[in-house]
Amino acid sequence: MAVSVVSSTRGAPVALPRPRTDLETESWRLLREEWSADPSAQAEYESWERSRATVRPAMSAWIDRFLDGDIGLERFRATFPDS
Repeated sequence: MAVSVVSSTRGAPVALPRPRTDLETESWRLLREEWSADPSAQAEYESWERSRATVRPAMSAWIDRFLDGDIGLERFRATFPDS
């Protein structure tokens, strides 16, 4: 994706994505329609969303502890390593 670089009010450059073309928008719309019509894709999504809902409170609490300073960066990184 092409980006434009502009200066922010703080002086640091900020990359702005270019607007999506009509062809890109139509492509995404067609993919969404295909996905919406696929019962197995819908079942997979619903399963994924249920899993997310189950772990969301624990993840939120963990992030709050990090933001409050109760746990340090190294412990946070060890819990959520890069994939």
